[in-house]
Amino acid sequence: MLIPADKNGHGIILEFKSIAYDNGEKSLEDSVAAALKQIREKNYAAELMERGIPSERIYAYGIAFQGKNVLVGGGKAEF
Repeated sequence: MLIPADKNGHGIILEFKSIAYDNGEKSLEDSVAAALKQIREKNYAAELMERGIPSERIYAYGIAFQGKNVLVGGGKAEF
């Protein structure tokens, strides 16, 4: 998580995932979706909001990798 020093800045949540075939993930897209789902379910944005960062300034990204292949997905955090 990147927490801005100034409350007018943007908060950024990053969740890194490797493809977990045993969890049914078959592609980097599946792993990005799993990362974004984890961010929502565990309410990672709550800490940023508690620090005074407004929800419209919070962004969430799922980063999936398999060897040297990487896929990034996300954007504005969903609540």
